[in-house]
Amino acid sequence: MTVFTTTQAECEVAMIRRNKKFMEVAGMDSITVDGSNDNLAEPYLSSLRWLNLADVSAFVDADQEAEFLDIMEIFLLQDLFAWYDDVDIKAGDRYIAFNNLRVGIRQKYNFKLEFVKSSYGFGERELSMGAIQTDINETPEE
Repeated sequence: MTVFTTTQAECEVAMIRRNKKFMEVAGMDSITVDGSNDNLAEPYLSSLRWLNLADVSAFVDADQEAEFLDIMEIFLLQDLFAWYDDVDIKAGDRYIAFNNLRVGIRQKYNFKLEFVKSSYGFGERELSMGAIQTDINETPEE
């Protein structure tokens, strides 16, 4: 079995490559790629939790790595949508449309969400359950 070694810094590079223009306009850090980018920490950690991973350093295959990056991008796009709060301005005959970027982020988010759902079954995780049985009549061993 081949193990793919991926670092948090490499995940940051991928996210910035995919979303640099949106990150810059929203005022997010689109430069730091050493594993300490605060704006990418939440999407990174959320993706780890979503896939029940402790770390990205030992992906089993390229498909698992691709799934992680796609899910991380979904969480990043959610953050971008929240960060970018400019709205359209109308004053008399003058109209400035700032909302176009928000619309673009939303379209990219919807596209990515549909892609992930169809590719990986996003939102359809297995549920693992177990049971612990105890005997109340059991005496503790000394």
